[in-house]
This record gives sequence, structure tokens and C-alpha cells, in this order.
Amino acid sequence: MPVPDWYPDLNAGLGGPEPRAYPLGTLTIQGLMALVLNDGIAATSAAAAAIPLLAALLTFGSLKARGAPPLVAAAAAIAWCGCPYLVVAVHVRAALAEGWGLAVLPWVLLNWLPPEPAGPRGLARGALAFALLLTLQLPLAYMAAVVVMVAQLAAFDARRIAAAAGAALLGTGLAAISWLPNLVAARTLDFRAMYEGSYHWSNHFLPGVRPDDP
Repeated sequence: MPVPDWYPDLNAGLGGPEPRAYPLGTLTIQGLMALVLNDGIAATSAAAAAIPLLAALLTFGSLKARGAPPLVAAAAAIAWCGCPYLVVAVHVRAALAEGWGLAVLPWVLLNWLPPEPAGPRGLARGALAFALLLTLQLPLAYMAAVVVMVAQLAAFDARRIAAAAGAALLGTGLAAISWLPNLVAARTLDFRAMYEGSYHWSNHFLPGVRPDDP
């Protein structure tokens, strides 16, 4: 039976048939699911069901923690877990690294947007939240960091801006260990295989980088 190019078995359910370097967080989640279910494809199906549920729960809890009314929080949770981008990423592209990152994004923003991070505990929570996102999907972590820094600068609280920047640096340091296995593996591979044919995120971080970018 013919299968689509993104068929999960081609790339361990991580999206796309070409080999890629993924952070340890995403690989660990999918590896544990495959171990429990004794089937890599079943693990992909389980993740496709779990990601929208987690996205809804974290969105609801994060908005409630910020003081949103229950009905507003519930409506936002439904909108986020059913938004076209997340649905396509998980159920069409099987990009589970992106899916897990999108699922935890509301909780990351809860601990990193104004009025957070507040105090040493807030800084620690912000760092852990950013570190988690970095271990799941790097481009999403980059975009979240840009949004947070713009919001912090707009709020213009020098102490909180410094705390948010500190959380970003500390989170980056905490997450760096998740990439060590990839660095070791890269020494034994033709590294071109890790990026040839894949989506070049470096061309899409900022508008106008590419000559043909409208």
C-alpha cells in the first residue's frame, strides 16, 4: 500500500523523511511512548492524541493563573488546541517536535511574560520553562523569546527585563545538555545529511532576509 512521504516510520514520527537533529526532550518523549506501547507507530498516534489535550489543559490553567474567567480560559483552550497550525503540524505533517513545543507554549509564556519573572522563584520558573521549550523545538523557542523580549521592553520595567534576560540565559545553559548527544553523533556522520533537503529556518527568522521574501 502506498504511504505519504511523511509516513511516521520513515523518521521515528518526528516529521519529514529526511534525518534531522532533534533535541533530547522530543526524542525522550517519543522513545518512552514507543517503549510503553512496544510500537513506534502507535507512539506517534498516541502523541497525536495527547498533544492537543495537553495544549488545551495548559492553556486553560495558564489563563486561569493569570486571572481569566473560566469561560474565557476554556474558549481560549479550545481555540488553541484546535488551531489550524497545530492540527496540521500534528495530524498532517506528523511534526511531533513542533507539536509538543506548541502544547507547552502557553505554560512557558505564563512564566515568562509580564508581570513575570518576579523574584528569584519567578526567574527560576522562567528559566525552567524556556529550557523545556528548547529541549522540544528550537525555532519555536527562538520565536517565543522574541515575543517575550518585545513584551518586556514594552512594559519597561528594568528589573523585570533583566530577570527575563537572565531566565533566557539560564534556560539556554540548562537546555544545552540536551544537544550533547547530537553533537557526539554528528562526529560519526556526514553532517550534510542532517540539513540537506530540510527546511532552512535561518532564512525565515526575520522578514526580508531572502531576496524573494515579499
